[in-house]
Amino acid sequence: MISKAELATSHTMDDCRQVDINYLMQRLSIQESLKDDLIANSRNMSMIEGKLHYRNGHDRSYKVTEVFKDDLCEKLQINKRFYRTLELEQPDILDYVVTELLRRKDRPYMLRTFQAIDDQGLGVARCLRSPSFKLYDHQPCLKMTLKIIENLKKTFDVDIMMADLSDRNLFIRFDFPGLVQKADSILRSYRTPEGGMGTEIGVGFVFVNSEVGQGYWQVLPQVRVKVCTNGMIVTKLAPGFRKRHSGKRTLAGRHTINRVSQMELVKMGYQIHSNLLELSRSNVLSKTIQHIETKGLIPAKYPENVVQRVAQEIGFTQDDAGELQTIFEEGNDLTYWGVVQALTYYAQRVDNSNLHYNVEFRALELLDTMKKYDVKSKPTRRGTV
Repeated sequence: MISKAELATSHTMDDCRQVDINYLMQRLSIQESLKDDLIANSRNMSMIEGKLHYRNGHDRSYKVTEVFKDDLCEKLQINKRFYRTLELEQPDILDYVVTELLRRKDRPYMLRTFQAIDDQGLGVARCLRSPSFKLYDHQPCLKMTLKIIENLKKTFDVDIMMADLSDRNLFIRFDFPGLVQKADSILRSYRTPEGGMGTEIGVGFVFVNSEVGQGYWQVLPQVRVKVCTNGMIVTKLAPGFRKRHSGKRTLAGRHTINRVSQMELVKMGYQIHSNLLELSRSNVLSKTIQHIETKGLIPAKYPENVVQRVAQEIGFTQDDAGELQTIFEEGNDLTYWGVVQALTYYAQRVDNSNLHYNVEFRALELLDTMKKYDVKSKPTRRGTV
């Protein structure tokens, strides 16, 4: 059983990668007990030594997440690069700038935090949102989704795969093990770096949610290569569910926390049930194979350039790009589809779950636009400064 003391060692109390559903539910239960959400006026906030301080009867101090920093920059109209520079080089100036801008802003915000559980008495400031931001939190949304899945199991099998939790999002993969199709035309040449071979693709879906304004509550269709679980989100080819985290604006001077009601959850549960039934009965696998045959089975003219440019576009480092190049070559498929296979294979192995799922969300788009990356490098001009 995970304890609060274990969470205290984490800066955000969020990060866990590729864990099972039981561990995840324990973690979410503890987080629920630590949540402290409030409508806070910015004039009562200040930054001291890079930490958020909030005064309202008694002082509270918080470590700040990267999400919170991004929100500060957005709300206070601070250039992010300028913020990072001050944070590293002149933190005292950053404290002054943020505190003064918060004081001048003088408006209410939804401040999402975790209570202090470490020895320093510091909580965690998770995000700074509009008072109308509606709370579709992980636990109630996931419980409703799991309830729908239990109902679907009366009709066909659904397997729960691994889960990822970060300070930005929760991702959980689900699989329909009985929905599999041969795909010789697109997998005949493919090999995993370990030498694995297989020509089947399957369908499932991904549960996605953010408690801090970094995305919608979503249940999205996903097609996977069975031999390596490389995945692509295919909302272009099959139905999905999306719900924005927005509530009604409150009257001036009257601000209450907007939480999703049980009735709303039930209503959205019906939508998810309908979408998943439609997905299970769709011909998404045939559509995916046909789409890859059309867009993906084009040999890369400049393979190294394609991999480097796509890696840069998606946010990988130079070291990552080198690893991708190796995986691409070992995959024995030097087509545009082979590039996507290398991307989705490597993404499963990085520590950053947000980056992993960004690759899967964009995989189909990248496949469709791969030609623009497959161009010859421009020669460098000598003698120029």
